[in-house]
Amino acid sequence: MNSIISWVGGKKALRDMIYQRLPKNYGRYIEVFGGGGWVLFGKRAERCMEVYNDFNANLANLFYCVKERTFSFLRELGFLPLNSRDEFSVIRKFIDKEEFTQGYLKEELELVQHGSML
Repeated sequence: MNSIISWVGGKKALRDMIYQRLPKNYGRYIEVFGGGGWVLFGKRAERCMEVYNDFNANLANLFYCVKERTFSFLRELGFLPLNSRDEFSVIRKFIDKEEFTQGYLKEELELVQHGSML
């Protein structure tokens, strides 16, 4: 997985070299200079404690909100992310004022109701 942001001094270009230097087995992974989180988010998920840390408290809070308060975070942004070509096509049809099916409208209503409960 990639990070959601780029960050000055990011380790994206170095992360494969960093992975080669990680021990085969470890009980915890601590991202001391977290930044955009490219090393942490790009590595294979391990059954170990993982810690993201950065001097910039707003940046650390951003990743906390994305992980722990996803729907609230998206509501605050004012949009839902596009995760597939299908979702893009649905929005494109809406923009082009094409007709939606009753099933689609029902699903959208359920999504909105779920989001308002958070």
